[in-house]
Amino acid sequence: MKVEIDSAALADAVAWTTRVIDARPASPILAGIQLEAIDGTLQLSAFNYEISARHHIEAGIDEPGTALVLGKLLADITKSLPAEKTYLSTDGSTMTINSGKSTFTMQLMPDAEYPDLPVVPAKLGQVDAPTFIQAVTQASVAVSREENRPVLTGVRMQFDGDKVTMTSTDRFRLSRATFTWTPQNIDTSTTTLVRGSLLRDVARALDDHQNVVIDFDADNPTLLGFENAGRVSTSQTAGSNVNEFLCSRFFIIFLISTAAAGNHSSHNHDTK
Repeated sequence: MKVEIDSAALADAVAWTTRVIDARPASPILAGIQLEAIDGTLQLSAFNYEISARHHIEAGIDEPGTALVLGKLLADITKSLPAEKTYLSTDGSTMTINSGKSTFTMQLMPDAEYPDLPVVPAKLGQVDAPTFIQAVTQASVAVSREENRPVLTGVRMQFDGDKVTMTSTDRFRLSRATFTWTPQNIDTSTTTLVRGSLLRDVARALDDHQNVVIDFDADNPTLLGFENAGRVSTSQTAGSNVNEFLCSRFFIIFLISTAAAGNHSSHNHDTK
C-alpha cells in the first residue's frame, strides 16, 4: 500500500474512527484500525462488537492495499503531523508514515484476524443533525446507570410515519423527545431499543451541518445504522428487551397519565 493524503483530513478521520476503540478492548485485535486504499480513497474502520465506525477520505493511491495498525497510536501520531501532506506505505510487517522531516514506523497487526464489520441495514429515513442531537440529549436524561437492568440503560426509538419518538426511564423519571423526519416509506411503523450511552456517543460525533440518515431493518432488528457526512456508524440494539421496557412500571404509569390527559382535553373540546 502506498498513499498520499492530506494530513489534516487524515488526522480528523483517524480521530473520529478510533473513538469506538475501547481503552481495554475485549480482544487485542480490536485495538486496531483497519485502513484500505482503493479507488482514490483511504477507507478507515474500527469495531468493538457493539459499535462500528467507517469513514473514507480522498487520497492519491500509488499502490492499493490494506493495513491494520494500533488505532490509538495512529491517532496520537496523526494529530501532530508537521506537513500538509502525509505518505503512508507498507512493507512486509510495518507501515511507514512520512510527513515533512518526520518519519514514524508502526508494526502491522494480523489483518486476517480482524472481525468482519456488520452489514449496514437499509435506509429508514433522515433528519437534520441539530434536531437529532437535541432529541438524543433530551430523551437520554432518564437513562439508568443500573447495569443489572440493561433494559433501563436504553432509549426506546419509535418510528411512526414522519414522527420519531425517543423515550427513556430509570423507574423514577421518564424523558421523552419527538421530532419530525423524512421517512424512506411514509408507512414506516417500527420500534427498537438502543443503549443510551451508544446513542449519545453517535450524537456527539455528528457533523451538525449534514443530515443524519438512520438505517434499520425491522425484519432483522439487531442493528441500527447512522450515516452523516460520509461517516457511517452502527450500533447494536437491545431489540429483545423492547417489550420489557414497555412493561416497566413507570412507562405504564406515564402512558395512563398521557391517555387520561388526552381524554380530558377531548372532553373539554367536545363540550365547547
